[in-house]
Amino acid sequence: MPRHFTYGDFRSQEEINTKTTWQNCHGFIESIELGINALIAALNETTGIPDISTVFGEFQSLAWYWYLKVIYTIGATTNCFERGYYNESLILNRSVSEHLVQVLYLCRHPEQVRDLPNLQNGRGRKVTFKKMFDEIAPGYYDKHYWLNSEFAHPGLTCAGFKLNIEVDGNSFLDQGVVFKEDGVTRCFNGLLILLLGFVRTIDLVFPKANFSESTVQLLIDAEAKLKFGIESHIEFKRGPNDWHTLSKPLWMPYDGDLADRLKKCNSI
Repeated sequence: MPRHFTYGDFRSQEEINTKTTWQNCHGFIESIELGINALIAALNETTGIPDISTVFGEFQSLAWYWYLKVIYTIGATTNCFERGYYNESLILNRSVSEHLVQVLYLCRHPEQVRDLPNLQNGRGRKVTFKKMFDEIAPGYYDKHYWLNSEFAHPGLTCAGFKLNIEVDGNSFLDQGVVFKEDGVTRCFNGLLILLLGFVRTIDLVFPKANFSESTVQLLIDAEAKLKFGIESHIEFKRGPNDWHTLSKPLWMPYDGDLADRLKKCNSI
C-alpha cells in the first residue's frame, strides 16, 4: 500500500530547498537582508517625527507602522520562496506592493489618508488600489498586479508552480514542496523592485529626518545593491521588458540618487 505524504515530509523538503536556495541564489537573500536592515535603522530614527495634529503628520504616523509591518511581510515572503513555497510568496508580494503604492499615493495626497478603511466606524475604502496604481504606475495594475491577485484569489493560473507539463503533453503535480529555480527568481525579482521602492521613498515620507551617518550609509548601500539586482535582470533579459518599464515608477519614484536626497533631508 503506497504511503501518503505527510507534513513531516514537507518539513524535510523545506530543509533541502533552503540549502539548495542558498547554494544557488545566496546573493538574493543577502540583498534582501541589506534592504531590511536599512529600513529598520531608518525607522528607529523617525519614531518621534510625526505630528499627528497635521494632515501630513497623520499620514507619517500611519506610514511608519506600514513600513514596520511590511518589514515582517518581506521577511515572510523571503522565508516562503527560500523553502519552496512560491505561490505563497507571490501572495505576500502582492501585499507588499499594495503597501508601497499606498505610501507613494498618499505622499502626493496625504489628505486622503482619512479615506482609508476604518473598522471601528465601519467606513469602507474610498480610494481603490486600482486608482492608486493607475496614478503611480500606469498600466501596471492591469498587466501585472492581477497576476499576483490570481494566486491570492484562486484561479486557473495559480496551479502554475505545482503543475508540470511534459513534452508529450502529459502533466503531473509536484509531490510536496519542490525546489524550482525559476520559482525563486520570479518571487525574488518581484520582491526586489518593491524593497528598492521602500528604500527610495523613506525620504519622501520623512523629509525632515536627520538620519545618522551610519543609517545614511546603510540606505545608500541598500539602494546600490538592490538597483544592481534590477539592472542585472534587465541585462539578462537583453533590455527592459514590459514588466521593467511599467514597474519602474514603483522602484524609481524620482530621478537622481538617494544619497543627494538624504543630504537634503539632513540639511533641513
